[in-house]
Amino acid sequence: MTYKIYRHLKSSHADNVVALLRDNGVSPSSCHNVILEDCVCTTDDIQSLLDMLGMWAIDLVDRDDVVWVDSHLNEESDDAEIIDFIADHPYVMKSPIVVKGENRALYCDFPERAIELF
Repeated sequence: MTYKIYRHLKSSHADNVVALLRDNGVSPSSCHNVILEDCVCTTDDIQSLLDMLGMWAIDLVDRDDVVWVDSHLNEESDDAEIIDFIADHPYVMKSPIVVKGENRALYCDFPERAIELF
């Protein structure tokens, strides 16, 4: 089984998720990090993640991020507009997302949530 972790490069929160996966028997070669700062996420990629998570786009956004604050968007904005914004600025996602296999994803707002994938 492979795991894909959408994360920030210098996120201790994401480091804790990776450590928790490894502590539960997930080999390092099975964990593929998708670094948001370097990511080329399409709107389809983001929509696919949202579908797996059962979440709205606004739920992924760090609303304190300066790029978000300076944008014209807010909590009332259309989901498609927010998805476009995330595609252009993937680093505004506030917490890591772990995808197990091809169709199961978990939003790890708390690192311990990664255990739910087992």
